[in-house]
Amino acid sequence: MRNFDLIIIGAILLAATGVFFINRPALGGGYSVSVVSERAKTLSMALPDTPMIINLENRHGRNTLRLTHDGAEIIWASCPTQICVHTGKIKNSRQMIACLPHYLIITLEGEDRGADVDAIAR
Repeated sequence: MRNFDLIIIGAILLAATGVFFINRPALGGGYSVSVVSERAKTLSMALPDTPMIINLENRHGRNTLRLTHDGAEIIWASCPTQICVHTGKIKNSRQMIACLPHYLIITLEGEDRGADVDAIAR
């Protein structure tokens, strides 16, 4: 890799870090959803009070994202495996939805509200 490539990669990482910290919800606020698509294109927004449907499309395929006040879920995808659809709704920051054929990752950012503890962690 050339020096210019390293500078570009560093700038992208710096911008992604800045977006992460700028869009963090205030303490006691809810979650915000972060959608990272191919080549680190990021969409961050607060979870809405009323359900919202967002169509995500890139050169690899299409996904339909449903956002509600308590989480996010992929309800439709054009990929053959449908793993992102079967993942279901994510409700806290320890979960994510990934659609690898479409280079798409969806996460929630913010403080966990009454995070569930599984039987092994007890």
